[in-house]
Amino acid sequence: MRSAGFSLVETLVALVLTLMVTGTAMALVMPASRVSQTQPEVMDVQQRARVAAESIARDVASAGAGIYAGPLRGVLTGSTPAVLPRRLGAQSGDGPDVARRSAITVLSVPATASQTTTAATISSGALALSVNAAPICGAAALCGLLAGQDVIVKDATGHFDIFRITRIAGAVATLRHHGQDLAWSYPAGSTVSQVISRTYDFDAAARQLRQYDGDQSDQPAVDHLAAVSFSYWGTGVLGSGLAELPLSTFTDGPWIGVGTTRFDTDLLRVRVIRVVVSSESAVAALRSRVPAFPVLRDISPRSLSVGR
Repeated sequence: MRSAGFSLVETLVALVLTLMVTGTAMALVMPASRVSQTQPEVMDVQQRARVAAESIARDVASAGAGIYAGPLRGVLTGSTPAVLPRRLGAQSGDGPDVARRSAITVLSVPATASQTTTAATISSGALALSVNAAPICGAAALCGLLAGQDVIVKDATGHFDIFRITRIAGAVATLRHHGQDLAWSYPAGSTVSQVISRTYDFDAAARQLRQYDGDQSDQPAVDHLAAVSFSYWGTGVLGSGLAELPLSTFTDGPWIGVGTTRFDTDLLRVRVIRVVVSSESAVAALRSRVPAFPVLRDISPRSLSVGR
């Protein structure tokens, strides 16, 4: 009579069958597991690229918005570049002869009544601002300008500079220049207005888009980006049609201004800015399975076509 239990052969057959079933089940489960890991990351990569592109587009769309009321009414682009292909400001600012794909500075005037003219000369030896009374200012002291705000000062010759108001005493504001030493003196009667200066600068080593205010605030905006680039499209020399303007166009003159805000006159021809942002997985191990996601935006600020 056979004793209870399984023979060695039966045990081996059962083990083989078990391994076959388990292997088949794992083969079916593993793809689903990989999808469950990568799908959220794919969505995150796409969302990150869109957020970066939209953040840039919002500011670029306002480029050139200028003084909108009173006798000084007009867009900045009449004599001042609304966008510059470089980092403009006091911290690690690029020189005026630099133009690069990875950075853009946008200048615009917000909806503000702080728009008037200077009452005294502004120079490197007198970084103080006093202003003339203007109807748009109402009864506000210093035309409503406040400490912590930035102002643009420009004159009839095309020179311009940007300053941070550090403190106000009575009707006089103390200024800090967005750059190195101020290289131009602005006589009484020069235009002054509140302004927003914003630089987007891609740090390739850190894979990070940074946002800089031209003064002392340089903050990360979006992490884990593979690339960010800007290109510029503008009118032809005779003013007809749109074509891409090579970066060399912005570094060969003729020039307007002096110092850190000196600029190539071809910047006044810019009408469209193309922004390309490509993001990547934040998880290094998933980058081979999660492709980089590019976003392309063509932005045409309305202010760049006004009166031009």
